[in-house]
Formats: sequence, C-alpha cells, structure tokens
Amino acid sequence: MTTSQVQNMRLIEAGHIVGNAKEGGRFQICAIKAGVSLNGNYYSDEVLREALPLFNSARVLVKSDREHTSTTGDGVDVRNVIGKLEKVSFIEGAAPDTGAVHAELVLISPGDAISRKLKDACDRGLNDTFGFSIIACGQVQPKVVEGRNVMSMERIITIESVDLIVHPAAGGELIKMVEAQKQNTTAQQKEINMSDNTQSKDEAVQAADTAATEPKKKDEAVKEDNKKKKDSPTEQPSEQKAEQVVATESVRRMVETITYSVTAVAESGLPEIAQQKLRKAFETGTWTREGIDARIAEERDYLAKFTESGKPSGLGGARASVLEDQTEKHSDMWGHVFDDETEEHVSLKEAYIAVTGDQKVTGRLSESITTTTTGIVDLIGAALGKRLLKEYKIPDQYSVWRSVADVVPVNDFRERHVITVGGYSDTPVVNEGAKYQSLTDPSTEKSKYQVEKHGGLADITFEAIKNDDVGLVRRIPRKLAQAAKRTLAKNVLSVFSDNPDITIDGKKLFHTDHSNTGTATLTAASLSAARLKMLGQQEPGEKDTLGVPPKFLLVPFALQEKAYNLFKRTTNQDKTFVQDWAPTILPIWFWDDADAWFLVASPKEIPCLEVGFLDGKQEPEILVQNDPRSGSLFTNDKITYKLRHIYGVGLVDYRGLYGSIPA
Repeated sequence: MTTSQVQNMRLIEAGHIVGNAKEGGRFQICAIKAGVSLNGNYYSDEVLREALPLFNSARVLVKSDREHTSTTGDGVDVRNVIGKLEKVSFIEGAAPDTGAVHAELVLISPGDAISRKLKDACDRGLNDTFGFSIIACGQVQPKVVEGRNVMSMERIITIESVDLIVHPAAGGELIKMVEAQKQNTTAQQKEINMSDNTQSKDEAVQAADTAATEPKKKDEAVKEDNKKKKDSPTEQPSEQKAEQVVATESVRRMVETITYSVTAVAESGLPEIAQQKLRKAFETGTWTREGIDARIAEERDYLAKFTESGKPSGLGGARASVLEDQTEKHSDMWGHVFDDETEEHVSLKEAYIAVTGDQKVTGRLSESITTTTTGIVDLIGAALGKRLLKEYKIPDQYSVWRSVADVVPVNDFRERHVITVGGYSDTPVVNEGAKYQSLTDPSTEKSKYQVEKHGGLADITFEAIKNDDVGLVRRIPRKLAQAAKRTLAKNVLSVFSDNPDITIDGKKLFHTDHSNTGTATLTAASLSAARLKMLGQQEPGEKDTLGVPPKFLLVPFALQEKAYNLFKRTTNQDKTFVQDWAPTILPIWFWDDADAWFLVASPKEIPCLEVGFLDGKQEPEILVQNDPRSGSLFTNDKITYKLRHIYGVGLVDYRGLYGSIPA
C-alpha cells in the first residue's frame, strides 16, 4: 500500500475518569496517544501535532461497539450526538512518539443520563469504565516499528467523529471532569473557569470582558467572509459540485473497504507472510466485505490442510513470533531437503537447528513446546506435502486409468446414484401444417457407489535427523506419492481382472447377457470380432445401435509385445485392417492372467467407469500430528504424518467394455 492511498482508520482509544466530579458538562479527555495501538496502527508525535485543528469541534457520539466498527454508518444519528471537543492541545511525552492529544469534551445536555453516568463514574474512581474511539481518514503505509509490522499513519485528513463506546483498544483517556463553571449574567459574560484558586479577580474580569467582545468580533468576521464569497467569481457550477459529490462517495466506499480489509487481516491470526499477501491483494479497494471474508477463509483453509487439527498452529496467532520473520527462509530450507533435483545442498540437521535452535539435536524442546516444536512439524509437513503433490502429478504406469475412466466430484460419503439415460427413437417426418408428435421418453439405468478413505501413517524419526539422513527423508514423499497413485490405479483397473457384479442388473460386468465377453486368445481375428461386438451394442431400452468403436486395448505385461506386433507392418507395405485401426495399447503391471485382454471405448462417448473424489480433490493430502504433548512426537521421538486420499470407483455402464478371458 502506498502513501497516496487513503484509508479510513478506526482508532479505539482507551479512557477512564480521574479526579472528583462536580456538576457540569465538561470532561477532560485524552483523544489519542502516539505510538503503536493494539490494532497495529502507528502514530507519531508529528502527525498528531499537525492534526490538532481537526480535533477541535469534532462531534462526539454515543455508539455500541458494533455500530462503531460498522462500515455502513450505523449509529450516525442526531439522537446519538452528545457533544463536541474544545480546547485541544498536544501534551509532550517523556520520550519521542509518546505524546498525546488532550481536549475538553463539552456535553450538550449536562444533566442527562450520559452526563450523570460519567460524573458518577468519576466520583467513584471508575475511570476505565468508558472508552473513546476516533473515526478518522488518513494516509497510511506499511512500516516496521520495533520489529513489528504496522500500518503507519502518515497524515490525518479528517476526524469524522469521536465515539463513546465500551471496549476501547488503543490508548486515549477520559482524564477528569472539569469543575462547574459559573456565569456572570448581569455582565452578560460567558462562562469563566473559577477552578484555579490562583486566578485573581482582575484576571477574571479581564477574561469576562474578552468573552463579551468575542461574539461581536466573530460576527464581523463572518460578515466580511460572506461578502468576499459573494464578490468572488470562483463559485463552482452545480454540475461540478455534483461530480465532486459522486467522487467523494466513491472515495468513501473505497476507504471503508480498505479499512475493513486491514482490520479483518489483522484479526485473522494468520502468519505475517500470509497477512502481507492478503494486504497486497486488498489494497485496490475494489473488494466487497463478503469477498474479503471469503479470501481470508480460503487462505486459512489452505494452511489448515497441513495439520491434523485443521488449524494452522505454529504459523499464526500466539506462535507467530517464532516464525514471523524466518518462515519463508525456513520453508525454502525444508523445501530443498525434500527436493532431490535441487543443486543446493541442504543438511537435514542444519534445517532442523535453524528452526528449533536445538544446536546439539537433543530433541528436548520443552521450553518451546507450543512454538518451536509445532513450528518444525508444520514446516516439514508443508514441504513434504508440496513435494508429494509434485511427485503425484508425474505421469507413469500408475496413470493409465485416467485414459479409461471419467472423473467427477462427490460431495459426501453417502451412496452416489448415477443415472444412465438411453437415447430417443428416430424423429419422424412432420408434414406441412401437421402437429409434432411426442418422442418416446428414453429408458434409464441406475448404478451406485460411494467414496472411501484410503491412507496411512509415515514417520520422520529423531534418529534420522540426528544422523542427518537426507536420502531417507527425501524418499518419503516419492514413496508416499507412489503408494497413493498405485492404490488408486489398482482400485480402478481391478474391475477388469476381478469381473465384479454391477449394480445396474446384478450380473457380472463381463457377461454373455451383456454381449461383451469372450474366451479367445489375442489375435488379429479375435480382436476384429470383439470390435464388432462393441459396435453392435444398443442403447438402454432401445434397439438402436450405438456404433461406438473401442479406443484402448488393455493387456498384462506378458501380452504387451504380442499386442504391439499385431499392429506392426511386415514386409508387406500395405496395412491390414487391424493395422489401420490400431487402438492405443495400455499395459497393466499387476494383472496376473497372462492371456486376458480387454477393449475400452472412449469415456467421452460411453462413460463406463466413474472415479469420484470427495469435494473434487484428486490429489492426496498430508496431515501432521502437531501436538507435541501427545502422540508419537511425545512417546516415540518421531514426527508422524498421515496420508489421506478419499475416492470411490463406480461401474456405470458395460457397453463400452469388452473382456476376453480364456479358460
């Protein structure tokens, strides 16, 4: 955020009453103190001195805390106005940037309930019962103060109001109640403050004379000013004023949006590196409140995916101080530990010590049991998860299932019902002036399946770190990724070798009633015959032929060479029919039957296999057991990570599949 961007800052200033209260409607308050507020905003002495004229005559309103923090102007009502500020001054502090803005709060109705409540609190020493919050517009920019990232107020532009609330947060004070002020009605004098016992009668009379002549001087000044305005030719046309009103409203909305985003990010509890990313995204001021909340929730959910508890502990909140400045550096270090392709050598022990400070790798981290220990398991979990996803996405022999199956998202663990819809009959001719006839509704078939959890646990032991066994640690994400991919592929491709019952009709997948099975060995002739059977499959409930050819030939490794040679040219340069057809050969590594082979149509034409992933998440996830006071981290000196992969495989049609299973 640049200094040219305007941001609406809500400054919640703490307050209490000091001294003995008497009747009257004037209270001495501290409007704001210099330094860093609890909201993470920074105010220098210089900025507050320059803003003194803005505090003078500022309206004071009574609001609820909810109304005060609202960006829609809640509580801005004439019935909520209780007074204004006068006699504003700057009080120097004992050190630079520790000063404060003081003022007198002048109440409109000195005898009303608010005034009495303030007076009673003053009499009883309950000075911290009330707080004041200043709503102001100003120019801000990010800054580091005493090692803390803050938003520094570079200039206060306007003071919209000073609100009397319950829960303040940033440093103002309601100091005392000014003693009752008497009026000299016979001389028509203004109020004279008689609280100072050292003031002489002559000084009081002189002050009264000055007060008596002050209204006349003000009236003359106002008349002169009105005359100048009347004679001035620079009066803006109404159209220009209207444009300025629109522009001002746009700036106000932008200011409110940026204000909300800064407050929401500061209160999110996310790590500083995540907050910086969010502040940069929100600095345009074009977001809505709902959009800001959704984006923060998205960032929190992303970080939570790496922990067993579902909370990004060790990366934010009370633990942020440990990792705030070094998170990115430590994250890169652990990323290199798991990356066997990097040219940068990183010691496992070095990365451990950088995070924990445990120079001798003792594993005794009790002094930092909620910070350092949790920080390292989270960092390792994030690096391991990142590397696992990279390994998982590398195509290999375990990826062949994607060619023959359709992928869909699934919302929950309940049974998923899939409806296969047949085709309509041929459309008849409609003669001139004749009525269109209704087509026969297509037949349907229903299949069902449900998703299941797959996964397991993996450990990084204290001994592996102590021995600096980088090679062992680097193999973990690759082996986890392979295990997840291999298991998924077997679940999909086993439907061919296992020939299970299907929920459509309760019969075997490859069944004579389905016209999709045979017992011939793999030859050019048997392949052509199987192709004709698939082309002759009919739609559900209808006699219309689908005419969809096979696209893939699935074979065990034992048949891979034979299948390849079927489509290879010999000395005859003219292709045979089978050679010209040439389906894609997909060898399956785990099939035991050396003679069985299968044909599959394109899933885009006949979807037969459906793989549903919970919430559409196709990749496995890594979760860390991140409570150092329990579990394997406490009892076994090892960090345990859980691999979780949730999906289900459904057989939704048989017409695009053919299996030849020799006896």
